[in-house]
Amino acid sequence: MNNDFLNQSVEFIKGVGPSRSKLLNDELNIKTVKDLIDFYPFRYIDRMSFFKINQLPLNNSEVQIIGKIKSIKKTKVRYRDRLNCEFYDETGKIDLIWYRGFSRVEESVKVDKEYVVYGKLNWYGNKVSIAHPEIKTKESFERNIPRRLHGIYSSTEKLIAEGVTQKYFVKIIFNLLNSIQVHIKENLSASILKEFSLIDRYQALVNIHLPESQELLSQSIRRLKFEELFFNQIGFQLTKNDRIIKLNGFKFEKVGNNLNDFYNKSLPFELTKDQKKVIKEIRNDFRDGKQMNRLLQGDVGSGKTIVSLMVMLIAIDNGYQSSILAPTEILANQHYNSIRELVKDLDVEIELLTGSTKSRDRTRIHRNLKSGKINILIGTHAILEDIVQFNNLGLSVIDEQHRFGVAQRAKLWKKNNPAPHILVMTATPIPRTLAMSIYGDLDVSTIKELPPGRIETKTVHKYDKNRLSVFSFLKKEIKNGSQVYLVFPLINESEKLDYKDLMDGYNSIVREFPRPDYQVSIVHGKMNSKDKDYEMSRFIKKETQILVSTTVIEVGVNVPNASVMVIESAERFGLSQLHQLRGRVGRGNDESYCILMTKDKLSEDSKIRIDTMVKVSDGFKLAEVDLKLRGPGDLLGTKQSGVLKFKLADIIYDFDILNEAKNCAEQILSKDPKLIDKENLPIRYEISTSSNSKNLWRYISWLSIFVYQTNLVKISINWLKDYLETDHTPEEISEILTNLGLEVEKISDFESIKGGLKGVVAGKVLECGKHPNADRLKVTSIDIGNNEVFEIVCGAPNIEKGQIVPVATVGSKIYTNEGIEIKIKKSKIRGVVSNGMVCAEDEIGLGDSHEGIMVLEKNVKPGTPISDLFNIQSDKILEIGLTPNRCDAMSHYGVARDLKAYLDYKKIKSKLSLPSINSFSSVNIDKEINVNVEDSEKCPFYSGLVIKNINVESSPQEIQNKLKSIGLKPINSIVDITNYVMHEIGQPLHAFDLDKIENITVKSLKSGTKFKTLDESEIKLNNEDLMICSNSKPLCLAGIYGGINSGVSESTNSLFLESAIFNSVTIRKSSKRHQLFTDASYRYERGVDLNKVIYALKRAALLIKEINPECHISEIFVEDNLKKEIKDIYLRYDRIEKISGQLIDKEIVTQILTSLDFEIKGHSNDGINLIAPDYRHDVFREIDVIEEILRVFGFDNIDIDNKIFHLQEQSHRSALDGL
Repeated sequence: MNNDFLNQSVEFIKGVGPSRSKLLNDELNIKTVKDLIDFYPFRYIDRMSFFKINQLPLNNSEVQIIGKIKSIKKTKVRYRDRLNCEFYDETGKIDLIWYRGFSRVEESVKVDKEYVVYGKLNWYGNKVSIAHPEIKTKESFERNIPRRLHGIYSSTEKLIAEGVTQKYFVKIIFNLLNSIQVHIKENLSASILKEFSLIDRYQALVNIHLPESQELLSQSIRRLKFEELFFNQIGFQLTKNDRIIKLNGFKFEKVGNNLNDFYNKSLPFELTKDQKKVIKEIRNDFRDGKQMNRLLQGDVGSGKTIVSLMVMLIAIDNGYQSSILAPTEILANQHYNSIRELVKDLDVEIELLTGSTKSRDRTRIHRNLKSGKINILIGTHAILEDIVQFNNLGLSVIDEQHRFGVAQRAKLWKKNNPAPHILVMTATPIPRTLAMSIYGDLDVSTIKELPPGRIETKTVHKYDKNRLSVFSFLKKEIKNGSQVYLVFPLINESEKLDYKDLMDGYNSIVREFPRPDYQVSIVHGKMNSKDKDYEMSRFIKKETQILVSTTVIEVGVNVPNASVMVIESAERFGLSQLHQLRGRVGRGNDESYCILMTKDKLSEDSKIRIDTMVKVSDGFKLAEVDLKLRGPGDLLGTKQSGVLKFKLADIIYDFDILNEAKNCAEQILSKDPKLIDKENLPIRYEISTSSNSKNLWRYISWLSIFVYQTNLVKISINWLKDYLETDHTPEEISEILTNLGLEVEKISDFESIKGGLKGVVAGKVLECGKHPNADRLKVTSIDIGNNEVFEIVCGAPNIEKGQIVPVATVGSKIYTNEGIEIKIKKSKIRGVVSNGMVCAEDEIGLGDSHEGIMVLEKNVKPGTPISDLFNIQSDKILEIGLTPNRCDAMSHYGVARDLKAYLDYKKIKSKLSLPSINSFSSVNIDKEINVNVEDSEKCPFYSGLVIKNINVESSPQEIQNKLKSIGLKPINSIVDITNYVMHEIGQPLHAFDLDKIENITVKSLKSGTKFKTLDESEIKLNNEDLMICSNSKPLCLAGIYGGINSGVSESTNSLFLESAIFNSVTIRKSSKRHQLFTDASYRYERGVDLNKVIYALKRAALLIKEINPECHISEIFVEDNLKKEIKDIYLRYDRIEKISGQLIDKEIVTQILTSLDFEIKGHSNDGINLIAPDYRHDVFREIDVIEEILRVFGFDNIDIDNKIFHLQEQSHRSALDGL
């Protein structure tokens, strides 16, 4: 959709205006055009259906009746005039009433004439009427039959009173839909529409509001539901993919003694199939080198703890520590005691850290944890404190994950680098539809099967009137040695709800179970932690027989001797919560009971819930029932989160569409992760512009702890070293750059030919004969060096004796141009053994031809690695998360320059240089081109030159390899060189085919002018857009994107090359306006190096001349209206100390500034006069200069304690000054 138009206020829609705009906003939250378009009818009525009066429904629905008017009369009711028409058919009568507009009705209606009446029923006892009906003669109705289906929109009494009726909604939406077709853009690809038989977006929007037929209405609803669910899933998958790409994880490849000994000797019971399956899934995560982020859900008592322990033992066997984070001290203590007992025969050190841990023990734990002596740390929020430092945390298990906030969980990620693997566990079963819709960015594992021998808890329902018999049963169980939970839903008395108050309940229990025969504990959320833990520990130690509690005992508490759970006012709870509470019993070897106490009268839903609890023990089945009864928002408490706030889709009833959308999203992103393929651009555009595609859950899920405010820049180490001579390794360079503020997020490998052609060697064909069993195959004997001769079957028609050919040897892997891996194995082909493969150039990524095998030069020695012949390059690529202010580092030279400053400061020898352009020379050329800059404010500097007599072909392999290494696809020699120079020094260039242009004019065009971009999309220009034109014909959206008809192609033999400076605000607005975001626009928005504009032009021209030695280069045209700002800054030495808290030697300050290209204008005792370099657009204040000094000096070198003291001293002085 065109966002500018759709984000306009509804005030400007025909028929709305300011007053009704405010009304729609206040009553229905309809503010914009888009809000109104998305305001769908909630139901539909069939205007071709008619009711007989004696069959009218006993509700307030809209109906349509055919009949006659028997009488018309005016009456007064409570000082109010009204017109009453008695309307009848052969079965009965109904009153038609008007409170206004009498004269029009009286003039138009006639007694005993047949009419069609439509309106909303109003019942008063047995009498029925319709107020202000729509009324037409039967002849008029039949001449202008309305659409069969009419949508009914949500409304309010205030809207109706102000004349905003259903008819009004239909009218304004009709007007709107007729005028917006041009603004509605398709947001799904053509292949999706075809695969899922979906109608287009505009047609869907029209037919959901004004359906032409039931079939089109159904298609519209299905299309819009799919769209909602698809973008929901796209959001999850993009987040998940982003995490996988950016977050490396520890590899746990070894299964060692700890796990084997535990499995063979200490495992208390045989694992269920589900437990084995989950452990296998986690092991696969451990091996793939990416950070695991997995949700493990399992019913109460399903054995999640054993699974978590076994995967922690894998971590320990691989040299890593683990932690378990529990929401309460009670649960942490239970984990500690149970796990310590399970591993008592293993050499595994376990410690417990909670808020109650004594200072002496805490100090010891901190020390042993940091040294690596502790293998597993179990605890509460205390684990998250900054002082808790692990030696090598590899796995963190979070129990009952919904009890932890994002900020708390985020701290775990910072306990190691890379972040530890994360396993979050929950005993709240989540239906599959919810898991897909809410945890779409996590991998989900499920344990449904309970361990063998687990005794099922018997669940019974008792009403309040049965209370005495329940008490008798409890006394009997206590006498047999059991303990009892009594759970209440409320703490404070409620006048509105007829539920037992906890304190009243406690008092009644104490009366019924008096001391000293019985001891009763009480626990609730308003108690402090110390008192709560004391009461719980008494119950755990069997000092009390009854625990009266609120739902604080819902999570994780394990008291094997507690065999009875009584839940008061059970109708107040959802099924999932009831099931959680039931799970607190049944943990021992005796039979357990769950008693659901309710009031005597229950609602229908409450009856279903209670009956389901009694009959069903499977938590997952209960969750599905609960989802249908309560809805997803209530079930997970997400009403306010927006996660499931779909306009049309219902994840319960639309599961099939959800599944289709999920599979579709996964398939698309697996092929096109960045959605940059032309076919997927509508999807990309929707995500970038529509708030509907931003799923709010992601902001409170795991990935919300990362806010990527950076632009990812790829830097090739080989390319970097073209400008900076240094012996530092990629890892050392990465560390230096990160310390300088250019944070390296990832180091990856690059090979110009995937696989590096390892195992592919030159071979000489000694013999070549026909295959005995196949006419088209040949059997060859090939010498591959080192006195090795192999028999290889080959199907290429051009293979001959005496040739030197590339041979992929057995055991090697080769990759085609499409990236398809071919594993070379010893095989039998039609009965003849073949020991390798003779390769075509496209089979090993060295060309596009597949007409036959590749034939090498005859002087190549057999056994020579093919990689040596073709200069196969390997490289390391740094992925730098660049903050928006550091545009100076968006090039290889810019990064090298920063690196050089650090090495200079550290007095490490290095040399920084740019390729020389001294050989640049120009000649007079035949065709001159006139250049005119009409808008010098938007284009303060423009330069260009003409190059004639060129051939456009593939660029040199070295340039191709460098572009490929940073993720750019080579196109042709000219485009590749402009891209190469931009990534070399940061200056964008643009090349035009000289024969397609008459002159160059830099100006803005009239709003509405059409312009076809390079990808054949047509956009309408705004008069604020800056264009490169030939006369008035637009060639290029300046600094952003080229046009379809002016670019360089294979037929180009002369070109005009542009290098300019464009106004950053103009570029930013145009880029956003047209949703065109390019490497060039990103650089222009943030500012380019003013001193590299002409250099870039000459550099590109010389590179073109290298591959076109006979070409002619013109003189450079320059139009310079640039007003250079001299950034004169005075830096005070005491200001550096005040900011950093540290005294830095003046010579070091000068040395750092000089290395950063600051021009020192003069020194004084107090400070320095200096000028910031032109390429640092973000440095213009004293504080900016201090930040530059500190990042090179090293923030790690600043004494933090000294800084804190310094700030305190300043604060103290300020306070004294105030006194």
